[in-house]
Amino acid sequence: MDTLYPSASAEVLRILRGVEFVDLGLSSYSPIMTGDEILDTLEPSLVDTIEAFGHGDLMTILALDDNPRVKSSTLYDQVDFVDVIAQLYDASITKEEAQEKLVEASTQWIKDNVPEDEEVSE
Repeated sequence: MDTLYPSASAEVLRILRGVEFVDLGLSSYSPIMTGDEILDTLEPSLVDTIEAFGHGDLMTILALDDNPRVKSSTLYDQVDFVDVIAQLYDASITKEEAQEKLVEASTQWIKDNVPEDEEVSE
């Protein structure tokens, strides 16, 4: 997998394969590869890394730099990524547009969760 963010790519694939995604009716396409088939296409070292992180819960202990009272993993619960992923999956937006939308939504969430007297570190 040729990407700067292999764990993010794995998460998108997990969402696309999930029953929840298909049940939402956001896509006219159906995933045609199973999780095992996808893993078979990856380098073994990357599969090991994905599996290692898949069994941990490290994110729950990380907080926002500018607001230590907010867990950084809360972003995934409060920002809706599924609509953007569905648009990308249906090829109605490019991967660059999807990345831009995801970064904008995430950046806005971080700004909304930093006290007003603090600035978001870039």
